[in-house]
Amino acid sequence: MKGRDAAAKHSYRDAADSFREAVTLDPEFADGFNELGTVEAELGDLAHSVDDFQKAVDLEPDHPYALPNLSIVLARLRRFHEAGLVARRALKVAPRACKIHFILAVSLMDENGDAGEVIDHLERATDEVPKAHLVVADLLVRLERPQDAIRHLEAYLQVTTPDDPYRSTVQARLAELNQ
Repeated sequence: MKGRDAAAKHSYRDAADSFREAVTLDPEFADGFNELGTVEAELGDLAHSVDDFQKAVDLEPDHPYALPNLSIVLARLRRFHEAGLVARRALKVAPRACKIHFILAVSLMDENGDAGEVIDHLERATDEVPKAHLVVADLLVRLERPQDAIRHLEAYLQVTTPDDPYRSTVQARLAELNQ
């Protein structure tokens, strides 16, 4: 609880110290390793957070938080192949995790994976990851499916704010596709 309280106050170093103490006292505490990985990621220590998420997964192979967290951090480290493998496992535990669908799609794109599968995962991600609309639109244009691309660009504009930094670029792209 000390670790969670410190994390809630954004005292991530104190939180990390508390979680390290917890996992030292109980090296089988999967949730403690997950929490430690989370605060280490907040501190920018992605390499250690990967190790801690992996320890949590080793202790509890279907850990509902450690698997998604591990895939996110691996993607942040641009270790897309590993991120994709973990994302597939995470989606078995949490099939509606939009951010994990996005990570799997990006991982597949990095490896020139099946375009249909990439599109499917990107479309599943759009509810929580608006940028997925932009990525899938680009792919749909390359696949010569401009009407589907237009639909995604319009959806992006509907869910973003007027001051969105990509708004003018998306509007220009829409005008180009509608010609």
